[in-house]
Amino acid sequence: MSGLLSYIEHSRDVGSSFLPEQHTSGLSDAVILFRYTPIYQTPFSRHELSVGFGARVPIGKDDAGGLISAAEDMQPSVGALGKILWSSYSYAFNQAATVQLGISANYTDNDEENDRHYTFGDETSFSLGMSQSIGTKFSYAAAVRYRRTQPDKRLGFDIPNTGGEWLDFVPALQYSVTDKLNVALSGRLPIARDLNGAIPFTTSYSYSVSFTYAL
Repeated sequence: MSGLLSYIEHSRDVGSSFLPEQHTSGLSDAVILFRYTPIYQTPFSRHELSVGFGARVPIGKDDAGGLISAAEDMQPSVGALGKILWSSYSYAFNQAATVQLGISANYTDNDEENDRHYTFGDETSFSLGMSQSIGTKFSYAAAVRYRRTQPDKRLGFDIPNTGGEWLDFVPALQYSVTDKLNVALSGRLPIARDLNGAIPFTTSYSYSVSFTYAL
């Protein structure tokens, strides 16, 4: 079982607009994931396969922005429950498993409205990447991630200029502070995009710092 808590900061600068840069921040949704690994890496097997299911639980703000709430995609929280299906496969190129190929696939079902009658589109994503461990403390990875989302809805009707397809490059660096505590830095840089509509907003880049503790 895995659990995730996130703190999110968003900023948006609309071209040469006279409007000031928009900024929101706050606690995001929690994710709970139950995983099962029927095939795992051993000194005699280089393959590992895991599957899982879970939920995205709204615990953060979805009305940030002051007197006038910011747009839904700028909110720290989705504000609605989501159901998650997850799978992962990895292959170790050597017996010590210091160099690995990883493939993952995820699907999030967003069929619940938030308090403002807004429903985010269902999301499907795939990633393919390589990782390498350097000694016992450092590791790095690089992956290509494809993501597709359905159009968002309000009161059951599709919202123009929402949804589309994204292809991103995702580099990451991880350091093992102890046997149980890891810290990682990762980014997301665009490669190609095919968005719905003529004037959709989308992320120019993102980065994250994460802390992982194993009980």
